[in-house]
Amino acid sequence: MSRATEGPPEIRIPLYKRSATLMVAGAVLLASGLLGIGLSEALGSGVSVGDCVLASDFHKNRIAGLHPTSCGDPDAVYELAARVRSGHTCPDGELEKSVYFVLTEGLQTLCFAPDVIVGTCYRVPFGHDEKYEITPTDCADATSPGIPLRVTARFDGIVDGGRCSLVRSVVPRPARVVCWINHVPPR
Repeated sequence: MSRATEGPPEIRIPLYKRSATLMVAGAVLLASGLLGIGLSEALGSGVSVGDCVLASDFHKNRIAGLHPTSCGDPDAVYELAARVRSGHTCPDGELEKSVYFVLTEGLQTLCFAPDVIVGTCYRVPFGHDEKYEITPTDCADATSPGIPLRVTARFDGIVDGGRCSLVRSVVPRPARVVCWINHVPPR
């Protein structure tokens, strides 16, 4: 038989070398899988873009403590809009002065859009040292600290802030406009 009809030469690896190679490859895959699981848990990757989180979880300032919950929950006022590397900007091109609610931990930054309900009231802290966040509150509560705001309108799928007469939040992703007014609780 001529060499041309035989095809390429076969390379034979002894069985014990194949077993060792497979064991090393398996160990590497197992270790990277375990590291990936541990790393993803440590980074709070259980929350995906589009998921909402509770105000109480967000206010702990720990990405690892975030858990996805139904966006229909009145206390789930933060919707994950983007996950970026630490130091990079949110979808509005900002980080420290972003219209998003921002959490940074380790190597990642999470950018949250407000997921609020029309007619509902929220408290926003005031002062230069206060973290930018919102907390659902009873519209009749005149004792809680912060500035009371009520949502008068919410428009999903647009970024035209001209639809609001006074205070507004406009986020490009997900495209959303929220109109707010200062709310003075009844006495």
